[in-house]
Amino acid sequence: MTIPPICWWCKHFNVQVFEKEHKTTCEAFPDDIPEEIWINEVIHQTTYQGDNGIQFEKQENYDELPLALKLTLEVSPLSIDEALEWTINLFKEYQQRK
Repeated sequence: MTIPPICWWCKHFNVQVFEKEHKTTCEAFPDDIPEEIWINEVIHQTTYQGDNGIQFEKQENYDELPLALKLTLEVSPLSIDEALEWTINLFKEYQQRK
């Protein structure tokens, strides 16, 4: 199973820019989200160089999530909260194996 970027769950993610221009940007990284964050090597819940003091905050409004995540969640047996928790736990397990 492909793990969606944790950024898709973040209220700071620029959904419109991503869906229209296929650029990975957010309020913390207006030019480009660092690759290690985008591919879930780093879960951006603490300060990261260049993040302008902005870290991950869960998007509470389902309608504001990217379409790709909504489609993934439609076929998933997990709720949105369970899917987010699963992604974070998978990341933590990966980090422990390093």
